[in-house]
Amino acid sequence: MNKPLLSLALLTLGTLSLKAQTIVNDSVMIGSANESWYKLSDGTRTTQARANWELGFTTDGYEVTVLFNHAAGNNVYIATGATPATFTAVTQADAATTPLYNSDSTWTLGALNQQPVGSYNYGWGSYNPSTHNITGNRVFIAQLSGGAYKKFYIQDLTNSGTPYIYTLVYSDIDNSNLHTVTIPKQTYGTKNFIYYSLTTDAIVDREPASADWDLLFTKYTSTSELYQGSANQVVAGVIQNMDVLAAQANSVAAPSTYTTYAAHTFSTATNVLGWDWKGLNASFQYTVEPARVYFVKTRDNTIYKIVFTSYTGSTSGKFKFTKEVLQTSTSVNEVGATISAMALYPNPANGDHTTLLFSTTGQVSNVSVSVTDITGKLLYTEQLVMTSGLNQHHLYTGGFNTGVYFVSINAGGYSTTQKLIKQ
Repeated sequence: MNKPLLSLALLTLGTLSLKAQTIVNDSVMIGSANESWYKLSDGTRTTQARANWELGFTTDGYEVTVLFNHAAGNNVYIATGATPATFTAVTQADAATTPLYNSDSTWTLGALNQQPVGSYNYGWGSYNPSTHNITGNRVFIAQLSGGAYKKFYIQDLTNSGTPYIYTLVYSDIDNSNLHTVTIPKQTYGTKNFIYYSLTTDAIVDREPASADWDLLFTKYTSTSELYQGSANQVVAGVIQNMDVLAAQANSVAAPSTYTTYAAHTFSTATNVLGWDWKGLNASFQYTVEPARVYFVKTRDNTIYKIVFTSYTGSTSGKFKFTKEVLQTSTSVNEVGATISAMALYPNPANGDHTTLLFSTTGQVSNVSVSVTDITGKLLYTEQLVMTSGLNQHHLYTGGFNTGVYFVSINAGGYSTTQKLIKQ
């Protein structure tokens, strides 16, 4: 839930700083079983075993994202027709046909948030407008890589008192080894997620503070792009941190000298770098796109140029790349955009309108606002006229059902997105 005063505090822009920069060769090796969080400014990395968790719970405010770990060979399914009240009757045969997957383009839509049903529903549970708690109403079945099956549900997320508490209930598929555990949300508030292992029955504090990394080198399920003609395949790739933007430049004649980042759109999608800069040749050896350049804008508005030079795959899983600082402490306007911050108020929206607030550093003619639902379906788009400074626009929400939506502003080669809850 966004606080307008906090959002508007972000409107202060940095100062421009141009320097002659040095191209740095670096690499990250994750092997066949690890993943690494990487900070662009100094190359520091934090490495963890990729398979030491099954569930990931967001630590952010009123967010309700719950991830599931597929990269280790696990799957998660809805237990068809089951509720927490019928938990003990759930068997392996109740698993739905299609697994649930995390979104590969946003951190805010986990596997357990898929297929929401009814008002105020977030996939695994429903929001109570009076208490602001989320009460679980769906049972899930986890198929683990070793062949075991677990069943579980999130009993609730209590948002009263401090810290907010997730309560997780799970057991073996035959009802043995029943556990009820509590996971404190704000205790891990410097990180994006806190994790839980259904196999070791323990909270796993595994990722660095969100401020200490920019890119995650890992394996993940590609849900928005086909891999070798197939959907929902586990791929090795690079995912951006929240609020780290990236742009992709294709068909670049001279990647080593190309620095024109202002000609490309910086996106909030987390998989801009992704996996498709590499591929397999006829000899089943990895090659990289020879004319591909990426630009990454970190939270402090530093612009980096990234060019991948090789990927070894197999047991080493080594990513090789060059990085170059192109600009530091820049305002968003210098990266080809005009929007410095965005806020929605009220959020959740409980009437026919919500107010969209955003700040600009100039006036451009091609500006649009769009709204998509939780499945990515475009519901609404409108052209806007901006003036320099603070702008506001009344966004009509009367035609929207209760649920979660994503509001995006696109302008001058820059896009930014925020989640909107409609009550």
